[in-house]
Amino acid sequence: MSRATGRGFENIVFAMEFLKRQNQLVCGELRDTTPGLNAHGKHVIVVGGGNRQIAFSI
Repeated sequence: MSRATGRGFENIVFAMEFLKRQNQLVCGELRDTTPGLNAHGKHVIVVGGGNRQIAFSI
C-alpha cells in the first residue's frame, strides 16, 4: 500500500484523530486546546471516505 503524497503536510488531520477528539469535546471530557482540530468555517476535503462518510461530514 503506497502512502499518499502530501500526507505529512501542515493541516492534515486523520479522521480517527479528529473524530475521537470531537466526541470527547461533545461529551465534555476534553477542552478544545488544539485549534487545528476545529473545522468550523474551514474548507474540508475528505479523502477515501466513501459516500456515506462524506454525507456525515457535511
